[in-house]
Amino acid sequence: MDMRTHCIHFPKPNELDAVGKGFGALAQNEAFRKCVGAIDGCHIRIKALAGPASSDYVNRKLFCSIQLQGVCDSGGKFWTPLVATQDQCMTPECSTVLYSQITCTLPQPISILTPYREPLQCRVQEHYNVHHVKACSIIERAFGMIETRWRSIFFKALEVDPTFVPAIITCCAALHNICLGVGDIEEPVQEALRDNVDQAPLAVEVSGAAIRNRLAGRISAPIHQLLDHDYL
Repeated sequence: MDMRTHCIHFPKPNELDAVGKGFGALAQNEAFRKCVGAIDGCHIRIKALAGPASSDYVNRKLFCSIQLQGVCDSGGKFWTPLVATQDQCMTPECSTVLYSQITCTLPQPISILTPYREPLQCRVQEHYNVHHVKACSIIERAFGMIETRWRSIFFKALEVDPTFVPAIITCCAALHNICLGVGDIEEPVQEALRDNVDQAPLAVEVSGAAIRNRLAGRISAPIHQLLDHDYL
């Protein structure tokens, strides 16, 4: 087992309850206690390349970047950083790969839950979105911590060959997890220079949408009525 696998890995089955309790606390609602990860993405700026290959790395905001998609637990530790080169690579291809990796690791069913899109249809959906945002705030905080800890990497364009960027980011994520494991928490700076990836719904199976609807309807339900087998 190399250092990357040792430091960056999916929660083990015996860790799921603790992770879920953390998400319930973040969301301020026990309906989210079966969540095991929060997902988001950001652009890592790179120096513009010479020649036609440069266009492969120009994102929709018209600067060169490598796109990082990360998943973290309720404590801010990264499960796995996934790197893509273009905006459209984030979904659905990366989501499919991520889903496959999770289902090979965890025995329980996994669904990716997204916020309800505007316009919202009822107060139930509004309440769900409020708690969903609170639960997902940890991934923004995780990105903020990793950016603050290695400002020379994330706060300016990387001057390396794009093929080296995944290794650099993976190293940062591994060191970030080690730091959190020993209680070294870095407060994110407010003036982060990164450009967030617009949060767009990922490819969600019908089962995932059904779980979201049931979860939204049970935000205020007693804990014994919540789902006891699906992890989100």
